[in-house]
Amino acid sequence: MDNNTAKEIIIEYLFADYNMDVLNRYLNISDQDQLHREALLNEALRKAVISLGKEE
Repeated sequence: MDNNTAKEIIIEYLFADYNMDVLNRYLNISDQDQLHREALLNEALRKAVISLGKEE
């Protein structure tokens, strides 16, 4: 996942009122469950924090 994808994931999640179902489009059909959505969001948030740390 690149930084732009991480940004898209976080923005979509926030604008969907924290509904993780919007993250399904980033997952394979077989991986569209709560555990995989949480892992995807965690990875996106981790990338965002790392990216913010590099900007300082």
